[in-house]
Amino acid sequence: MKASMVYSAENSFVAPAYGKNWCDYIRDPVTGFISFPSFLKSYTQEFPALLKNYGAVGIAVGDVDNLKSCFQSMNEKNPWSFGHLAGNAFMSQLGEISLSAFKKLEYPWSALSTFGGDEMILVCAGKTQADFYLSVEDFHHELADQLPLTVSFAAGWFAVEKDIELPTQQDFAYLSASALSLVDRALLDGKNHIKEMNSTNNCTFIKKMQTKWLREKEWWSCN
Repeated sequence: MKASMVYSAENSFVAPAYGKNWCDYIRDPVTGFISFPSFLKSYTQEFPALLKNYGAVGIAVGDVDNLKSCFQSMNEKNPWSFGHLAGNAFMSQLGEISLSAFKKLEYPWSALSTFGGDEMILVCAGKTQADFYLSVEDFHHELADQLPLTVSFAAGWFAVEKDIELPTQQDFAYLSASALSLVDRALLDGKNHIKEMNSTNNCTFIKKMQTKWLREKEWWSCN
C-alpha cells in the first residue's frame, strides 16, 4: 500500500555521506541530504582520487515522476491544499526513506545529495558495478513501495583502466561534471522517450550505463 504524505523525523539524523572529506557538508533542511552546492564542491575535489583509488565510481540520479502535475491537480480540487507545502512534505518523506536505505549501503565512500527541487544524486565508490546497480535498484524499490509517486532513475558506472592518465587538476571539475551530466542527460532522455511512448505517463525505470574514460577525446564513452 502506498504511504500517505506524512513526514516522520525518525531517521532525520542519518548522515547523508560517508568518507573522510565530508565533514563540512551543508545539509538540505527538507530532505536531510547534502545540499547540492556543498556536494558539488566535495564531489569535484574527490572524484579523480576515487577513480585512482577504486578504479570506478557509480553515479545515479533519481527524479520524482509527475510531482508538479500531481500537486497542481490537488490545488485545483482543493484551494486549501497548498501544493508547494504538500511537495515539501513529499520530499521530506522521500528523504527519510532514502536516508534509511542509504544507511545500509556500507560503501567506503558514498554521498546522497539534492539535485534541483525533486531530484536526488547517489554517488558510491569502493564496491563492484553489480553492487552499485543493486543498490540503485534497492533505492528504486524502497521508494516505489512507500511513496504515493514513483521515482525514475538512471545510473552510470564510470571506470578507468589502471594507470590511465587522468586530466590535470584544472580539468578535474570537467572530469566530474561530465560524468554527472551524462547520467542526468540519460535520465531526461529516457523519461521523455517513455512519456512519448506510454499514454499512462508512468515513467518509472532504471537505465544503466557502463562508461569508460577516453583520454584522447576527453570524454566518457558509453555503452
